[in-house]
Amino acid sequence: MILTQLPAPKQPDYTLIEEQPLAVSYQLRLSPEIFYFQGHFPVQPVLPGVVQIHWAMAKGLEHFPIKGEFSRMEAIKFQQVIFPERAVTMHLSFDSDKNKLSFRFQDGDTPFSSGRIVYSEQE
Repeated sequence: MILTQLPAPKQPDYTLIEEQPLAVSYQLRLSPEIFYFQGHFPVQPVLPGVVQIHWAMAKGLEHFPIKGEFSRMEAIKFQQVIFPERAVTMHLSFDSDKNKLSFRFQDGDTPFSSGRIVYSEQE
């Protein structure tokens, strides 16, 4: 079977809750059926950190004038585990002068993860 014929994996439901020129926030609904919970881990599924970074980068590219290619990550912190059905807000902001995307996942005052994605300078 050709991979493009496979069904797309279940993703979170994104609800846009705030949008500004260089900042955006989403409420995420994390169903247990989301592809990335499967097998990570069998007894108690958790959302992998690399997936949080992937979601932040994907939504950042949708909203902001990001130029260049991925260069590096800065100040990546994973403070709390994200379980299925947890209320999660994803905050993104973009510094166009430094070509940096900042992300933060949280629930109220509870931080889950944060960091910055740096993109190469485009000539």
